[in-house]
Parts: sequence; C-alpha cells; structure tokens
Amino acid sequence: MKWLGLVVNITIKDGIIYNAKQLLADVIRIMDIAKEAENFSIVQPGMKN
Repeated sequence: MKWLGLVVNITIKDGIIYNAKQLLADVIRIMDIAKEAENFSIVQPGMKN
C-alpha cells in the first residue's frame, strides 16, 4: 500500500470538532508541564543514573 501523504487537520469526538494540530500541541504542552512538576526522566533499562 502506498502512503498518500494525507494530513489530519480535524478530528471529531462526540460530535465536537477539534483542530487536530492544536489539540496535539496542547497535549504536548500539558505533558511537558506534568513531567517538569514530577521531575520525570526516562532511563534506558539496564543503565544506571
């Protein structure tokens, strides 16, 4: 199957239309704030800090 290069601009959930790009940006921002508040860091398995 060949990739058609489609881009999702909107998404619909429960009849509400959302701007997909803005929604993604908001989720990334919220996750960054939460990670900073929890002092979260990803450590590769088997590696010591």
